[in-house]
Amino acid sequence: MLYLGIDQHRKQLTVNVRRFLMQDACSSGIILGSISNPNGGRVQVAVNGKTLLSEMEAYAEHNTRVQTDLPPAELNQGENTITVKLLGKHPQARGQAFYLDYIEIWR
Repeated sequence: MLYLGIDQHRKQLTVNVRRFLMQDACSSGIILGSISNPNGGRVQVAVNGKTLLSEMEAYAEHNTRVQTDLPPAELNQGENTITVKLLGKHPQARGQAFYLDYIEIWR
């Protein structure tokens, strides 16, 4: 599991979560598996610099598994990058975190 968190002095954090290679260029679906919880913040997800999810709430009162289907992404032959940006705190959250469990890519 990948944990992304922001300390009290920062407003946002951007991380290239995963770089991966594709044999051919294609349009692919991407599924993110994550855990929402009381520390969850708001996140944005991009693939190859194109925002596919402008804002997702990662807050929940209790630990909850979440599966998020992103819109189809245009993937390049060769290297591709999935980027997650923490946008800030949910009003009820104790923190500003995002817990990424898995990434699934399909054609």
